[in-house]
Amino acid sequence: MKLAKNLVASAIAVAVLGSTTAMAEVSTNIGASSDYVFRGVSQTEHGAAISGGIDYEDESGFYAGTWLSNTSFGSNEIDLYLGYGGEAGDFGYSIGYIYYAYPTTDDIDYGEILLDFSYDALVFGVSYTTNGDADEPATFVEGDVHYYIGGGFDLGDDWSLGLTYGYYDFDFDGDAAVGDVSYGYFQVDLTKSYGDWGDITISLSDADEESGEEDPLTWISWTKGF
Repeated sequence: MKLAKNLVASAIAVAVLGSTTAMAEVSTNIGASSDYVFRGVSQTEHGAAISGGIDYEDESGFYAGTWLSNTSFGSNEIDLYLGYGGEAGDFGYSIGYIYYAYPTTDDIDYGEILLDFSYDALVFGVSYTTNGDADEPATFVEGDVHYYIGGGFDLGDDWSLGLTYGYYDFDFDGDAAVGDVSYGYFQVDLTKSYGDWGDITISLSDADEESGEEDPLTWISWTKGF
């Protein structure tokens, strides 16, 4: 069923691209990182990750895409997403949906409804977990909420700085033996752009102990878009 869903999504994307190429833009990206960290938590047990994706964006504001990476969950991660975004002056907004699929691992797929906003250099947003495959009670089923606020700053000479604070509020707080699993985290990203050679980013993340990460994480990554 998961593979069938992916094939249907691909077929729809091809049909859309074929009919609106003149009014749309398609881009691709590749990347490599010494760690794959998502919301303060390593997805590769602190090992390296290779990733890549393809994005479609229409001038109307509609967007869709897919992105994949290796993980330590016994399966690669395949993200499928779509949404609509726009801007008015310095204010930007986006509403979308993303589905996190792990094709060869059972009962860990889930989706999120996303709301993101920006004003000048400030960004903030919220996501709500829905239609998870795991049986309740568990995390990543339904009702988990992720909040974040951050900013991006141009430092000159092709350097930029990103700051993010996020909080993951899980609807499932665990049993008495596990306790609360909700947590907050802070992340710093320092990026140097090398033009046609891509971007190199050095990152630092520090999450509350409830995340399962006992120490701050540091990693370096390279990304390039086409």
